[in-house]
Amino acid sequence: METVQFFRSQVDLFLRGENLSRKFHDLFELKDLELQRKKLEKKKTKKKKSKAKDKKQKREKSPDIPEPHSAVINTHDNASMFAVYALVRQAVLAHAIRDSTRLYHLANTNTDSDTDSDEEAEEKGIDQQIKIPKIVGLGLSSVFELVRESRNQYPVLCIKALKALLDLLQGQQPEGMKKEPPEIVEELFSLLMDLAINTGAKNIGGEDLSMSSLACSALISLTIGLGDTEKLLRAITVMLMSRSGLELQDIVVPGVLASLQKSVQAVLLGKSQLPDWFNNGVKTRSHAQLFKLTNARVGECLVENSAIASDGRFLYILNKFGLYKVGSGYGGTIKGKLENHKKDFPVHKNTFLAFAAGKLLCKWDRGSTPSLCVINRTTLSPENTFGIDGNASPHSLLFSDGENIGYISPTKEEDSFVIRTFSPISNPPMSLVNEVPLKLTRKCMDVMGSTLFDFTYEKRTI
Repeated sequence: METVQFFRSQVDLFLRGENLSRKFHDLFELKDLELQRKKLEKKKTKKKKSKAKDKKQKREKSPDIPEPHSAVINTHDNASMFAVYALVRQAVLAHAIRDSTRLYHLANTNTDSDTDSDEEAEEKGIDQQIKIPKIVGLGLSSVFELVRESRNQYPVLCIKALKALLDLLQGQQPEGMKKEPPEIVEELFSLLMDLAINTGAKNIGGEDLSMSSLACSALISLTIGLGDTEKLLRAITVMLMSRSGLELQDIVVPGVLASLQKSVQAVLLGKSQLPDWFNNGVKTRSHAQLFKLTNARVGECLVENSAIASDGRFLYILNKFGLYKVGSGYGGTIKGKLENHKKDFPVHKNTFLAFAAGKLLCKWDRGSTPSLCVINRTTLSPENTFGIDGNASPHSLLFSDGENIGYISPTKEEDSFVIRTFSPISNPPMSLVNEVPLKLTRKCMDVMGSTLFDFTYEKRTI
């Protein structure tokens, strides 16, 4: 008796292991054949196109990137779940590869090709530097040589040239001169190095700063503007190891160094706005050092009719015992040493002593007009007296910002003041350069209705 095996449906026949395996391999074989056919068609079309293009133009021109489009997936009839999943996964991966390729080419459109030779890379790096005409380079070299030779025969001209150069250099930003021509930069660097260490510390022509101090400030500005670590270390080493007496000179802090310091502080603190004493106050225990004054009767320097000022090197103390000049320990001075004393120096009411624009100024009221007197910092004797526009009111106040003198005085109105700014170096001296009126405001509150202690119902202001 022959036994015949029956199945419930054709699906059960299809799901048998041998049939399913053969069908699965047939699907992927058809897919591979289709891909190979498409590749052959693309190669044939590429051969027909012209290839007479320069290699350099091919490198500079970015390849055509196909625009993204919606994927079309074709499957066989009655495809299995695994086949559908494989086709969808392949389409997703192809779309992701196209996006990555497009982003890569967009990000590297202006960059150098990997096939560029070393010589081409060097030429491109040289092209990024600023190129100047040869005649300009010759002119600058001649100017540098004239400045170098004029320090002995025409020192005043050399100082004026250094001042102009310092004004230009300290107005730059840190690392803002990186692309300058190296040959011009090297000549200027050598010139400033020579002037900083091989010139005297003597002030010429009544100038406040010497030739070497100006050269040091310009050298610091140049190295910070270039951002060259090697040149910066060379300049610092030369200035520290120099035997020309730089420690006894007043070297101006250039503006570019102040900008660099503020940027470094901002990075360390993590804040763009740095705290200052005007907004945050001064801590009660913020003094850094303490020293006693010898041979000076300044025990009452903090009482009425006394004042103190500093020029960065010396402290000037004015009280009823006279005017004292004391070393601060900076700029080659000895801390606490009494350098000079003028006993008969007159002391006026509401004494004011300040240092502004390189001059030591003291309040010198005579009559109803306020005046300021310029004091000789060497002899401590009064020199010139200049009047200030305003009335000598007991409620007025003088202050200094290091460059100008400010004067706060009340006006005829009750709640108004005026701030006037005077310049010690103007022509004529102590001329008015700015005036700002101020009006005090107070917070008021309107109250309506009665309270436990006030039974009035009218509107009133408190």
